Amino acid sequence: MTDHPARADIYLSFGFSALALLFYGLGRGMVPAPLRTACDLLAGLALIAELARLFWQPGLHWLTAHLVPALAFVATLGGLLGQIGSDGAGLDRLQAWPLVLLCLAVWLPRMTAQAPRPVDGLVLGGALVLMLATALSLSAAALLPYLLQTPVHLCLWLAFLSSLALTLAAATGPLPPSTARFAAGLAGLLPLLGFFGTIFGLMGALEALPEIFAQGGPQDAALAPMLRGLGNAFETTLIGLGGAMVLTLTASLLPDAPQE
Repeated sequence: MTDHPARADIYLSFGFSALALLFYGLGRGMVPAPLRTACDLLAGLALIAELARLFWQPGLHWLTAHLVPALAFVATLGGLLGQIGSDGAGLDRLQAWPLVLLCLAVWLPRMTAQAPRPVDGLVLGGALVLMLATALSLSAAALLPYLLQTPVHLCLWLAFLSSLALTLAAATGPLPPSTARFAAGLAGLLPLLGFFGTIFGLMGALEALPEIFAQGGPQDAALAPMLRGLGNAFETTLIGLGGAMVLTLTASLLPDAPQE
């Protein structure tokens, strides 16, 4: 009798993993080619490990528990990186939804077990960024650059939404210590990422100065890169500081998690 719950857990885990692999197959076209090969390899290894766990060695859970979340995170990050600096054409056709469902298929069993790990927070954060980017591409495309203008913008939103998801999850039950530390670390990383984006943007703005001086004065064509760099510098600082304030306020307002 004691073997039935374990076997039921294996079947449930296999079902969620199969769903995740199915959603990856539907959304793999959104992943850029260099990362798609790595994702295909992860998907193949995850499938082999799940089948081996189901029919031969139940102790392979530790392997499948790492491969499928890694697949979800790499595929989601690749899909987002492919949209950096674009007009979001790949998002307004709802091509991102299979990747969103892939992330949710990884996150949901973790939440039912009340044991999300750091990578699970990143997976859900990636899904939230994809959902937000898709919503903006459909309803307010002019705001999409604030999300995907540069890799720094993407990292800021990914860190913010991942930390926010784990902070909210902590209100429903105690997180593992490593996950709680990771969520706090992401919150503390936001201002630093914002300042890094500021330096990165200022460097881009300063690179345009020689061209401006060479033309004998400000010209629209020469000023555009400088203004774009300054805009990126101020945007990343604002996002980083604003995200850190939201996380601090959210953590202070949430009730303490019930103790098990």
